[in-house]
Amino acid sequence: GSFWTNYVNFNVDVLNPTFDIITAREHPNRNEVWAGSFYGASRFLHTADEHFYSDNSAILSKENDPSFQIVSDIDFDKSGRVWMTNLGSQNPLVVLDNDGTWYGFDPANAPLFVTRMVIDNADNVWMATTNDGLWVYTKGNILSSTSDDPQALHFTAANSELQSNTINDLAIDRNGALWVGTGQGVVAIDCPSSVFSSSFSCTQPRRIIVTLGDYSEYLFNTEVVQAIAVDGGNRKWVGTTNGATLISSNGEEEILQLTTENSPLPSNTIFDIGILGRTGDVFFATDIGLASFIGDASQGADEHTNVEVYPNPVEANYNGPISVIGLVSDAYVKVMDSKGRLVYQAQALGGKFVWDGLRQDDTAIHPGVYYIISVSPNGEESIVATMAIKG
Repeated sequence: GSFWTNYVNFNVDVLNPTFDIITAREHPNRNEVWAGSFYGASRFLHTADEHFYSDNSAILSKENDPSFQIVSDIDFDKSGRVWMTNLGSQNPLVVLDNDGTWYGFDPANAPLFVTRMVIDNADNVWMATTNDGLWVYTKGNILSSTSDDPQALHFTAANSELQSNTINDLAIDRNGALWVGTGQGVVAIDCPSSVFSSSFSCTQPRRIIVTLGDYSEYLFNTEVVQAIAVDGGNRKWVGTTNGATLISSNGEEEILQLTTENSPLPSNTIFDIGILGRTGDVFFATDIGLASFIGDASQGADEHTNVEVYPNPVEANYNGPISVIGLVSDAYVKVMDSKGRLVYQAQALGGKFVWDGLRQDDTAIHPGVYYIISVSPNGEESIVATMAIKG
């Protein structure tokens, strides 16, 4: 089973100075969690927990309001450095180097109200602002000097296909594309990693056209898009003020829509979406509470990792989905009976395979032992799990 642990200022000393935590991120390479708040940033669950603010870092106070030192988002580059957005300060972007040195940057030569950030596959830092469009910054070869830094790029409704200068969320998908949720729909940048080395159209924001019956329109057109998350199958969960929608990897197909009318969502106003990598469970943060959804796609890996089948064994009266997690990314999965006969086959979504427990022709299967065989993209085939169907 699962359990919750609360980390708050009265049981985690390093969180004592903080209030109103805005963001929390787990470091991908080290055992530490970072939290950004209205008063600096905290590193905890680490051998050297510490709170960082203007006295011991490059984090600065908000212009004209020194009571706030707002760290609105956190991300990590390929070398493990910790980047933060310092909303409304003269250092809208700060970084903690791996040697413990802090640096602050002012890409726009003015305080930016940066609410979200994401780092692409080339370590370019993309920043979402409340009313000043989309900014992207990259460092030169010397972190401590700005002399060799390219000029930051700025995308707005006036110079790109952005329909709004209010940027609410950013996400990098499995193909390296950047998805941008705005106050008026969604745009995608297909090759953001090349934005400083190419002027090709794939480095520019692009609106996505979807076909609805006999007519076409832009994806989410005039809707306020507040959250975007990418699942293990490279599909996108999009949160708006009208619920949550799962769309295909290219955004051209709607797969599922969740609202208060057809799901346990407590509200249609979605502020944020998070996905557990291993299981694919999706969490929706709304204006009046949290809800979760059992997703059918999870984060895959280069090799099978702790493969699990659940439920297992399967009770005779069970008629729900059977899930396999821990698979190689996008594996082709076969279900075989004890005599080696093929029962069902399909491709995993990321590292997760979901089966309805029926044969390929939708007929019922017999009780017994079944083998889960995974064929990796390179053609290697192996039995990764067994499961029992009770009679």
